Amino acid sequence: MSGPFTRKELDTMSCSNPDCNEVHGPLQLTGNCHPGYAVHALYDQQRGVLVLECAACSKTVTSLLIAGESPSSVGHKSVLPEA
Repeated sequence: MSGPFTRKELDTMSCSNPDCNEVHGPLQLTGNCHPGYAVHALYDQQRGVLVLECAACSKTVTSLLIAGESPSSVGHKSVLPEA
């Protein structure tokens, strides 16, 4: 993995199969190590990166760079506990 994915990179992703040209709808972020298993989300607050790990083996599935607050999110409260 080269580093956290940005919004622009996520918007262009579709399928992990390089030969697939279908539009699949929402991007599913699951591990190749244990397909169908849950992932754990860990937030690195200092770097602003959300790391997804396989729930079965703790291998990093991917990491996502979290953008700053957007105008559409103003007024929405976080459901995460305060650090």
